[in-house]
Amino acid sequence: MTFNVLVDFAHKLGVTNAQIASFYNDYWERPIALSQPNFIDWQFGATPDNHCVVAIVNSEIVGIMAAKPRLFLYDSNSFNGAELSTWVVSPKVRGLGIGKKTLRFLQSNFQVLVGTGISAAALPLYLSLGFSFSAYLPRFIYISNFQTIKNLTKFDVQAERLTKARRTKPPVSFTSKKSNASELSALNATFTFNGFDRADDYFNWRYETHPIFDYEFHLITDEHGSHAGIILRRDSNKTTNFIHVCDIIGDPRAILSAVCFLEQYAENMGAAFIDASITKGTTVAAFRQRGWISAVDDSYVQIPSLFYPLEIRSPATTSLIFWATDSVPSIFDLSAITLAKGDLDLDRPTLSFYQNNGLK
Repeated sequence: MTFNVLVDFAHKLGVTNAQIASFYNDYWERPIALSQPNFIDWQFGATPDNHCVVAIVNSEIVGIMAAKPRLFLYDSNSFNGAELSTWVVSPKVRGLGIGKKTLRFLQSNFQVLVGTGISAAALPLYLSLGFSFSAYLPRFIYISNFQTIKNLTKFDVQAERLTKARRTKPPVSFTSKKSNASELSALNATFTFNGFDRADDYFNWRYETHPIFDYEFHLITDEHGSHAGIILRRDSNKTTNFIHVCDIIGDPRAILSAVCFLEQYAENMGAAFIDASITKGTTVAAFRQRGWISAVDDSYVQIPSLFYPLEIRSPATTSLIFWATDSVPSIFDLSAITLAKGDLDLDRPTLSFYQNNGLK
């Protein structure tokens, strides 16, 4: 079979968001928001700006890698990065090198690439092109009410006793107030931050103009005057309310206070649980210090990975791939980098969520 493969950004190929949505609708195995052109307009920009990578053979779209350009900060330097998310290739061209051409195109256009949810079939290709792989993104859960989560979770008879026994330390002192995108984005200017840029314009786009979800911003001040910021989203499934932590940023000295705020917030809001996914080592340490459940390490409680539709995986988290050119300082110490639920398209609505909430 002879064929010519053209791989480039959607906006350079003249591929519209409607065409991208249609391709995802036809070839992705489950209904997703990327089958909605309006959602793609928000997520990846209107058609003239869309940087999703498209593969075309004989004028036909045969593969799409969803990609969002985003500055990556490391040791006070900025690099040309991209978040990678949903990747699908038409079955008719699988095994013909389309995937390798797509990844090499990305590597030639960006200095840092990070993605999540890597399939077993795609992993060997990533590894062969120099990507590194982590099987688990750290995820932690605070359960405030075992009675109200029993219809959502799986846990053994010892779970409640073990969970409460780990909460032996009293909360540290802090104050909190409702905040906004501008105030929280300014926190990262006060210390060295490693990770995708969280500038004011990004926070405004990502959270304040989200087409489906509503987010809350909270500024936490510890007893010594250090500040941390939290971005969260309230969620529910039938009669059970819970909370997702989408980002935690700020002075590492204030992170423990931020975690204590989350515990009290969950209790005050009547949330059955609150969950947080993040790589930053000092934040992970604060969750462990407060006795939060690890979705990776604590098998006696299993919190769903997805809520629309409800799905429990073991462990209840996702995987990561990451790559950088030689010109970028090593990003392979994930504990030094902040990747959170708000990054990498990890807080995207499903079509089931659209339907359950009467959205279009």
